Amino acid sequence: MVRKIENFFIVNAPAGSGKTTTIREMINKIISINSKDNVLCITYTNRAAEELSKSFSSPNISISTIHSFLNNFMKQYFGSPEIIDLYFDTYQDSLQQRIDNKEAKENQNESNQKYIEKYGDLSIDVLRKNIKNIYYNENSFNSLYYGGLSHDDLISFSSKIFLKYKMIQNRLSYKFQYIFIDEYQDTTADVLNIFYESLREKRTILYLFGDKMQQIYKNYDGSFELQFLKFDSSKALTTNYRSVPQIITLLNNIYNDSSFVQNVSEHMVKISPNFDPRVIISSDVDERLSQILDKYPNSLTLFLSNQSRFQKIGCPSLYRTFSKMDLYSFSKKYGVVDVLTDNTKDNPDSLMRLIFLVAYINNNYTSNNYGVIVQKIKDEQSMIGLKNWKLSSHQDKVTLNAILEELSLIISSPKKSIKDVLIFLKGKIAQTTVTFSEIMEDESYSDALDVPIEEVIKLYNYLESPKVSTQHGVKGESHDEVIFVADDSYNPHVSMYNFFDIWSDTELSLSTLEEFYYQYSVELNKIIEAVGMKINDLKKEGFITHEDYLIEAASSIITRFQGDDLFSNLCLQDYQKFISKPNVTNAKKCFRESQIYGILSAYKLFYVGCSRARKDITVLLDSNKIKGNIDLQIQKFEQLGFKVHNESLI
Repeated sequence: MVRKIENFFIVNAPAGSGKTTTIREMINKIISINSKDNVLCITYTNRAAEELSKSFSSPNISISTIHSFLNNFMKQYFGSPEIIDLYFDTYQDSLQQRIDNKEAKENQNESNQKYIEKYGDLSIDVLRKNIKNIYYNENSFNSLYYGGLSHDDLISFSSKIFLKYKMIQNRLSYKFQYIFIDEYQDTTADVLNIFYESLREKRTILYLFGDKMQQIYKNYDGSFELQFLKFDSSKALTTNYRSVPQIITLLNNIYNDSSFVQNVSEHMVKISPNFDPRVIISSDVDERLSQILDKYPNSLTLFLSNQSRFQKIGCPSLYRTFSKMDLYSFSKKYGVVDVLTDNTKDNPDSLMRLIFLVAYINNNYTSNNYGVIVQKIKDEQSMIGLKNWKLSSHQDKVTLNAILEELSLIISSPKKSIKDVLIFLKGKIAQTTVTFSEIMEDESYSDALDVPIEEVIKLYNYLESPKVSTQHGVKGESHDEVIFVADDSYNPHVSMYNFFDIWSDTELSLSTLEEFYYQYSVELNKIIEAVGMKINDLKKEGFITHEDYLIEAASSIITRFQGDDLFSNLCLQDYQKFISKPNVTNAKKCFRESQIYGILSAYKLFYVGCSRARKDITVLLDSNKIKGNIDLQIQKFEQLGFKVHNESLI
């Protein structure tokens, strides 16, 4: 039996189990017992940190994302000579390669030239002389010539520092008496190791809260599994406060693990759903979805991709243009979904914050809520205000009404764009914080300004009563009626229909599937390291060089996973084909982890999607995409607790 670490706890907190409330209550209890205790809570998103922070006023409670915490905690070390030496030990090869690369992309050569123009030369010695401080540059790219760390490298480099210097580990344990890590399943192994190495054999109590079934981001690589076994897992949130018994039974059957069974809360027992959980198999999913929404208009529809989500809302151009903006690209502090789904004054994007305010004012004008508009304009004077603002006379109100009437006509026209609205407002409104000119002259908004204003209104109305989301984006959300639209995807990699096929013929649980995936990934990484690149990147010449090794590696993998049902069903045939006919095409088909990851991510997303439902869940399958034996899949769904309607046969 693995010896547990007394001050380390891992708390399984499934969907609907009141995780955030529990964390809030635990922190309040800690502070009430000893107000001098320092508590750190690491959340996954800025929004989660901001929401939880509203519950506390004590200066001894720190709530932030891991990037914000590390940036603040490590700042005092980033200028020391030892840390700068470690920086060059870590990145010298990358720096030298960038300096020497004569076939680099144009922007890289331009970067090299600018550095030479500024400092006279570009070499490791010159870089060492000029870098006096390491810093977090708050985006997804390193600025290695200047000591700037990206999102990922802030974490990986901080981990190196923590693991090398006991003094810094000790400072963490001395500073905080309690540390909570929320959504631990989406945390990287580097982050987990920082806290694990710093706090074991110390008095600081560490809590990890989360649910592995809700691990839908590909951040964690499986390398912390042995350490997880040393955490006390006796504490768990086992009551589901969200869903009716039929849904909870379904979720327990999907999870298929006696260690993670949820119980029904008393207040949900008496609530009756409209119908039993159901699977509808249709040859025309779009038409069937429309019919369901006509009958149940308040349903939350879950699509696999954000593109499908915003298409359904009616604002595809708005989503597409903001997706192209570098400011909201992958790994930035805020993503495109953050700025398109926040219709409050806290929205980080200047344009969306302003245009959502315009939509709010217009909606209330068309509903004759004149008093609400006047109050809103007063409340938002920092963002928007009328020239010579006053409403002291009847004429002032007539003037305001004329502006709102003209604005409403512009907004209601399908031919008008966001730019048209801003041009109109620029002549009528005086800005104090964000000027219309700044927005209109900002090149990053050039495409967004041409988006039809009607798309913004549709998005705003949707946000007032959200009924469409993605299967990735619903963690924490819930709805009475949920429609799960099954689909496949390459980015992110999700093989939903392959999953349903494998699931119907193989006994699956999260633990067995994850265990196989992590073990299989380790074997593939050994091969990638030996070859020097991913097999999918091999050209014909490179394959010839490594052919004998790859044939031997394929045989070794077959032996390693012999008898494993998942390997036999998903991989064995491809490896046998490669050995009988070795070529680069067949090699690429077998030496890849994506076919396993696609099944794993589909399993988790299916669970997460179903867990959003409070009363009713409908799963929509496209009969044209179903793979394998449909009768076995129908039987599997029925075993789980669904009623299946195969309308493709009608």
